Amino acid sequence: MSQAFRQNLVYVLDDDPEVSALICHFATSAGMLAQSFEKPLLFLNAVKAQQPTVAVLDIALGKADAIEVIRKLKQVSYSGRVLIISGHSDTILRDVHEVGMSHGLSMIPPLRKPFQASQFRERLVALAESKQLTPSYSTEKIDLDLLEAIKSHWLELWYQPKIDLASLTICGAEALVRLRHPKHGILSPADFLPPPSDPLMEPISIFVLSTAMNHLKLLLDRNISAKISVNMPVSIVTEPGFVSNIRMGLPTSEHPSLIVEVTEDEVVKDSSLIREVATQLKILNVAISIDDFGVAHASLARLQELPCDEIKLDRKFVSNCSTDRLKRGICQTVADLARRLDVSVCAEGVETAEDLKTIIQMGFNTAQGFLFSKPMPFDSFVKVLEKSTADYAMNVTPLQKGTGQPDASAIPADAAKISPLYEQHRKLGLA
Repeated sequence: MSQAFRQNLVYVLDDDPEVSALICHFATSAGMLAQSFEKPLLFLNAVKAQQPTVAVLDIALGKADAIEVIRKLKQVSYSGRVLIISGHSDTILRDVHEVGMSHGLSMIPPLRKPFQASQFRERLVALAESKQLTPSYSTEKIDLDLLEAIKSHWLELWYQPKIDLASLTICGAEALVRLRHPKHGILSPADFLPPPSDPLMEPISIFVLSTAMNHLKLLLDRNISAKISVNMPVSIVTEPGFVSNIRMGLPTSEHPSLIVEVTEDEVVKDSSLIREVATQLKILNVAISIDDFGVAHASLARLQELPCDEIKLDRKFVSNCSTDRLKRGICQTVADLARRLDVSVCAEGVETAEDLKTIIQMGFNTAQGFLFSKPMPFDSFVKVLEKSTADYAMNVTPLQKGTGQPDASAIPADAAKISPLYEQHRKLGLA
C-alpha cells in the first residue's frame, strides 16, 4: 500500500551540503519541515517511507544525476511535487523538467542557481494554494465503477477562475468535472475520466454541458456576467443533437456566455466537420476555444483553417516562460499569431509572478492557473465573483496611463498581492 503524504515535508537531494542547508532554511522559514540528503539511495529510501510533499533535486549528483532519480521516483510511486534546481543552462533545466513530466511526476517550475529565498517561497505558496498538502485518500489507484457514479449523481462541476489580463479581474471560469466519492472524497478527473472514445464519455459530457448551462442561468439571475468554458470531445460536439441541446438549454443573453473547448489534436483530424458545428454555435453566440494548443504541432496553414474564437496555449509552454528562452519564443509566436488571426489567446497553468509579467508583456488576453486560484465548487465561485470588483484589482495592479493595460513592471513578486482571489479565499475558508 502506498504511504500517505507527510504534511509540509520537504526533502532536498544535493551533493553540496551548503546548498542543501540553505534550501532547508528557505523551507523552514516558509513554515515547512525539511531534511537534506547527499546520497540518492538514502534519499529514495526516505521518499518511499515518508512520501514528502516536495522533493527538491539538483541535476548533477556526483556519480548520479536527476534523471536517474526521476526514474526511481516513478518506481516507488512518488505522488508529491518535484522541483529541479541547478546551475546548468535553461535548456538542460527545461529538458530535465520535461523528463519528469513524461514519467508522470508532478513538476514544479524549476529554479536556476543562484536563486533567492523569495523565488523558492513563491513556488511553495503556489503549491499550497493549488492543492491540499495531505490528500484525504490513499494514493493507490481507486477501483471505481464509473457507471454507478454517474447513476448515483456523484459528479460535480468545479470552477477555476479565468483572469482578464487588461484589468486582472475575473472574466469567467473553466468548468472542471469532479467526483464526490462516499468513501474516497473528492476525486480529480485523472482518477476516473475514461479516454475520449469510451462510451461513458457521452453521459459525462451531457452532465457537464447541462450543469454548466444551469449554472449560467443562476449567474444571470444574480446579475453576474461571466463566461463559462466546458471541455468537450470532438466526437460529442459533432453529434447531430449537440447544437440542439445548447439551443434549448442556453439562457438568453446579449453577450456570449458559453465557450466550448476542444483539444487541438482532435480538431486537426477533421477541421471541416468541426467548422460546420462552430458556425452553428456562433449563431447561438457560443464561442469555440482550441484547448492544449501547441501539443498537436499543427502547421500554420492548418491553423488558419481551425474554426475558433480563442486559443489556449498549453501549460507546458507557459510554465517557466519568463526564464526559458525557447518557451518565451513559443509564447510570443502564439500571441502574435492570435492577433493576426483576430482571436483571443489564453495562457494556461500560470503559477509564478514572473510568468504572469511575461505573458502580459507579450499581449496575452486572459490567463488561468494556481497563481490566481485553485478550482472550487460552484457556490464558492459565486461568492468569489460577488466579492471581486474591478476597483480592487486596479488598486492592486496599476494600469499604464492611457493604455488600459496593466503595468507588468508594477506587479509585485509576492503572489498574494497580485490577485484579489487570495484574500477572498482566506475569508471564505477556501485557501
